[in-house]
Amino acid sequence: MPSFLRQAELLIGKPDGDAVSIKELRFEFDITKSSTRTANSCHLKVYNANDDTIKMLETMNNVVILKVGYKEDVGPVTIFVGTVCRSLTYQDGPDVLTEIDMRDSIIPLRDAKISASNPPNTSALAVMKIIAANFGLPLKLGQGIADKQYLSGFAFNGRAGDAMDRVCSFLGLEWSAQDGELQVIKKGGVFSQSAVVLSKDTGMIGYPRRESKTMTEKTAAKQGIKYGQKGVIRSVIDIDDPTSKMKSRNTLEVQGYRVSSLMNAAIYPGAYIKLISRGIDGVFFRVEEARYTGDTHGQAWNVEALLRFPK
Repeated sequence: MPSFLRQAELLIGKPDGDAVSIKELRFEFDITKSSTRTANSCHLKVYNANDDTIKMLETMNNVVILKVGYKEDVGPVTIFVGTVCRSLTYQDGPDVLTEIDMRDSIIPLRDAKISASNPPNTSALAVMKIIAANFGLPLKLGQGIADKQYLSGFAFNGRAGDAMDRVCSFLGLEWSAQDGELQVIKKGGVFSQSAVVLSKDTGMIGYPRRESKTMTEKTAAKQGIKYGQKGVIRSVIDIDDPTSKMKSRNTLEVQGYRVSSLMNAAIYPGAYIKLISRGIDGVFFRVEEARYTGDTHGQAWNVEALLRFPK
């Protein structure tokens, strides 16, 4: 992937109305994405926008689309879609700065509800599509997802997010909101089997840093992680409390790597990564979380990702 002549564009507008584009002004961004149902976030700082653009940036619930890329590649591609939740404009020396905080799909994630009653032998994926319609968001299904039937039917009344949790648990899936869409993949899996090669020749910065997370077996099971999977080590911890009925407790250490790369929108939660580095010869991982930082007129232009072994 050519990684020079970088490009960026901001689109700001009403959900169903006019929008403005920013290409020449300086702006900085800090985006955090994860594979969980927690809304992804972005902190944005725009320099010296005109009054009309500032008004658009400061309007709560307006939608912002951030695109980044490289001229010698495919140009700018969407890296974040979010809703304005907070804004502030102030003078900083010769510059007028507008800072905004955004969340991806925060309104439907917070407010969407569903009341459904489906007959016996209803398709679980059909129920999922009904739930997605209540969110008002497009549904993106990863590869290899198999359907099952609710033999006794499906009934639910409450938050759409809780309904999606129930269906995904039934099918062994996980879901998250990514850039204004509902992404559903196998629990602990990847969206597509087409892997992004990450090496020093494709933009990796430095070397991968080994990182691990310790959790109970019960917590791990909720994330589709269990002993015996690659990169999962079991430990037995003795319990010193003489009043405890349990004399020991099993924990799992989930191993992975944290890597940095030049900006690449193809590195996102649920993406499939082929990592090539010193001591890592083409090992495959999935992206658990990613943080993108950039400055259109500065040096920052990279993504840091947490990689785990896929299920």
